[in-house]
Amino acid sequence: MTTPAAGAAGSADMPDYAPIPRSALGPALNDQGYYVGRVERNLYWVTDGVYQSAFLATRDGVVLFDAPPSIGGNLRRAVDEIAAAFPVQQLTALAGPSGAGRPPWSWTASSRPPGRCSAGRRDNARTSVASGGRMYCVAARSAGTPIVIIGGGVAGGNAAAALREEGFPGPVVLITREPGFPFGRPPLSKTYLRSEEDVSAWYVRPAGWYDDHDVELRSGPSVMAIDPAAHTVTLDSGEELGYQKVLIATGGRNRRLRLPGAGLPGIHYLRTVAECNAIKREAAPGRRAVVVGMGFIGCEVAASLTQLGVQVTAAFPGQAPLERVLGGQVGALIGAIHRASGVELLPGDQVTAFEGTERLEAVVTAAGHRIACDFAVAGVGIEPDVPPVAVAQDNGILADELCRASAPDVYVAGDVANHLHPLFGRIRVEHFNNAEKQGAAAARSMLGSTAPYDYVHSFWSDQYEHKIEYVGHATSWDDFVVRGSVAEGKLLGFYLVDGVVRAAVGFDRGGDPELDLDGEMAACSRLVSARARPATAELADEHTDLWSLARR
Repeated sequence: MTTPAAGAAGSADMPDYAPIPRSALGPALNDQGYYVGRVERNLYWVTDGVYQSAFLATRDGVVLFDAPPSIGGNLRRAVDEIAAAFPVQQLTALAGPSGAGRPPWSWTASSRPPGRCSAGRRDNARTSVASGGRMYCVAARSAGTPIVIIGGGVAGGNAAAALREEGFPGPVVLITREPGFPFGRPPLSKTYLRSEEDVSAWYVRPAGWYDDHDVELRSGPSVMAIDPAAHTVTLDSGEELGYQKVLIATGGRNRRLRLPGAGLPGIHYLRTVAECNAIKREAAPGRRAVVVGMGFIGCEVAASLTQLGVQVTAAFPGQAPLERVLGGQVGALIGAIHRASGVELLPGDQVTAFEGTERLEAVVTAAGHRIACDFAVAGVGIEPDVPPVAVAQDNGILADELCRASAPDVYVAGDVANHLHPLFGRIRVEHFNNAEKQGAAAARSMLGSTAPYDYVHSFWSDQYEHKIEYVGHATSWDDFVVRGSVAEGKLLGFYLVDGVVRAAVGFDRGGDPELDLDGEMAACSRLVSARARPATAELADEHTDLWSLARR
């Protein structure tokens, strides 16, 4: 904990805030005693050198969050200047929960900062200043029974970060089978596969953060059992670790093909860095590959291999890539792009066997094709990776709206969670954005938050030079409305159920729904969250402002 500088806001009965390192301030503090810096797009931060805040500039005004308990002096002047610089409609001081060690009031967030950042695809400008919570500095190794996080992916890493950012002072143990630090997997099918960036660009927090914030990161062990009654976790070494609360964020594991020859060398799956490295060693110009399945992983791998000069043939059920998720019209557009890039598509066909003597030599399909190849990549989905634990399960671990499993003090987040969503009902989502945000939400729930996890889901896919953005959740729909042109390959598409907008897709149009806050896809997210029922003619009409439909 830090002591406020002379004249800075704070008192003995109010929690202190960790100072920003002077090296992170950029230019010297101005003559008014504060500095305003930009994190990304609409997200900014302000500091007086000891205390800091962050704010989000939106079309509706400025939303301020993560301010010190008493906003006065230099920060007060900063906020006044911010208010003068943006079209502010309101800056509202909301009552915060009172209690031991809590201020009697605080500025609280009406909007969380954008959460998905990465090099290339997103501006990789992560900073704890923009985390939206109070960063607690751990002066010495904390004592007591830990909060245990099982799973070192995006959900687990963000949960650990959120615990510290929300002020949890006790021990935190993060257990992961994979080596290295928690990171996001999207580049494994794209930029890392093409050797354009390293996975370190996708670390949830920098490598040194875990030691700096007293998070014990255990890489390598497997969890053999979780006993909710005894509040213990048993590792494969036989060690038994007690917990006060446990978060299961173990993600998913690849579905494996159970076909003749499926064990031959040269058949690959993609989930880990090691698996991606094995594919990278195969992917040389002029080599031949078969991609099995054309969901998001299959499509992205097919695109990346093609960009590396590999000759790709893809076999998949259905009539078009991603048809089940995005529908026939968008799927046909994606298929046309792959064909134009040189991928041979075999729609409506399934692989029935792999052939070879010492390693893979050919793939055989149900339609009678025998495709000679040097290697294959199977992208046929994942299944929840559930450790042995006595909790309710159905396509993953059942979680309520607060990310709680059926056993006391057991929480769940990410791909393994079958979550009761306030808007979409019970769903299990396998995308980066959900893991990132649900991990943090589960951490807040473990600390006593009663806010339901109601994130309006979004995800993206990059294939060649094309961008696909999606908001909402719809596994089926009875109407699909297009704004723009499928033929020209630039459109918004709306998925409606009984007239309600349940999801939307942007193909090379609409912007990022979480970073381009004035964009069309951000408006689509608002339509979904509002359960809007616009007339289909208005959705399709280019002259009708989507924001006006969202505000009705």
